[in-house]
Amino acid sequence: MKYNTFEEYFSLPRLQKFINHYSGDKIRALLLYKANLRLSQAFYPLLSILEISLRNAIDLHFAVVFSDQDWLMNQTTGFMSDPSLGYSSNPFLLRENIKRIKIKLGYSLTQGKLISELTFGSWTEFFEKKHYRVLKGGAIKIFPNLPSHIKRNNVYDKLNRIRYFRNRVYHYEPICFNDGNFELTRTENIYKEILEILDWFDKDLVEWITPIDFVQYEISRIKFIESKKFFSIFMLRLKYIFAKIFYLFRQKANKLNIIFSCIIKHLGIIMYDLVFNFMDCRKKI
Repeated sequence: MKYNTFEEYFSLPRLQKFINHYSGDKIRALLLYKANLRLSQAFYPLLSILEISLRNAIDLHFAVVFSDQDWLMNQTTGFMSDPSLGYSSNPFLLRENIKRIKIKLGYSLTQGKLISELTFGSWTEFFEKKHYRVLKGGAIKIFPNLPSHIKRNNVYDKLNRIRYFRNRVYHYEPICFNDGNFELTRTENIYKEILEILDWFDKDLVEWITPIDFVQYEISRIKFIESKKFFSIFMLRLKYIFAKIFYLFRQKANKLNIIFSCIIKHLGIIMYDLVFNFMDCRKKI
């Protein structure tokens, strides 16, 4: 695709940050733009698994606490109406969000639909100080493997950082920039925090997502574009394969199919990158 056509579809304001980063080099700017898309794509499975696990774990826990499978629908006049929670000034206030969803869905509302309609921010709110106090700290019990030094505020801060990052991914904002400057540290830290929280739920969750976790590799792809070392990505990929295999053995994974699929997947991508990334870097715009 000619650059002018690309700019027509994606707009100069969206591309300008990438072009400025490379001092007007549009070839590398488009490579970075594509690599950023792939990095966002790689985060999607992890973000979705985290959000689904979080909301279902909260639902299961409080269904037992309230002895009510429909507790979300029925607690709008219960703990959600506690005066200490305040009113509509909080955009994630559970009571107000649920009222809006009830109006939206009307008589077709069920507990399952309500769970899927609530935002990530609403689930994060269970660890907000006031909600947490009203619920007597129950939310933190959803993590069987939570280290003893991790407290409510640590969980809340991590979830909020992930929520902000998630919104950038889901609203197609670049995640290889921070405050307008190229920077991957924040993205790498978010990746670690997602895996950390999944590990608090169940170590098998982290093992299960290993074959579909491309995040570290996509980060290395961006670093490769930054370095202009066209074949350095080959060594990065090999290093990544061995790191994955070592992790699986360290976790005493006896699922050889997971290890085998991990090897095949990454060997295939090595060939893809050696051919297509090398060709991309030489395209004329």
